[in-house]
Amino acid sequence: MDGLLIDESALRGQASTTKNKKIRRVPLPPTLYEEIKAWADEAPGQLLFPNSAGRMDRRASIAMCKLVKAVCTATGISDLTPRMCRTTFATLFRSDPRDLQDILGHSTVNLTMEVYRKPITSRQRAAVGELEARLRGKVVTMPQIRETA
Repeated sequence: MDGLLIDESALRGQASTTKNKKIRRVPLPPTLYEEIKAWADEAPGQLLFPNSAGRMDRRASIAMCKLVKAVCTATGISDLTPRMCRTTFATLFRSDPRDLQDILGHSTVNLTMEVYRKPITSRQRAAVGELEARLRGKVVTMPQIRETA
């Protein structure tokens, strides 16, 4: 599967290691991969989201701000932020928490689960229903014990 290789970040306008000093490849669906590839082909230089001067900046670049604004318009969510997108992704991700931690680039699963992953009642119900289905026929019914005085 194609993905996005994240091997650098910006620190004071210069290329630097990522915050946790790790290189990671984030898997992407083929359609998103192609959109990002097309974006990168059009971007001048090596940066996907340069600032207005064409340099690295940890803060949101002009290009990123325009992209987020376009997403806000398309979705009707006026206060959408990149952080909200990460939280939504983490909350809706349905696989192993360790994989989610790796994709988001967090140092610990606890950080991922405590800060980004939010509980969803329907997911809880579905998980309990799935567990019941796996256990059905495997659980021995226990007789009730009546206490005598």
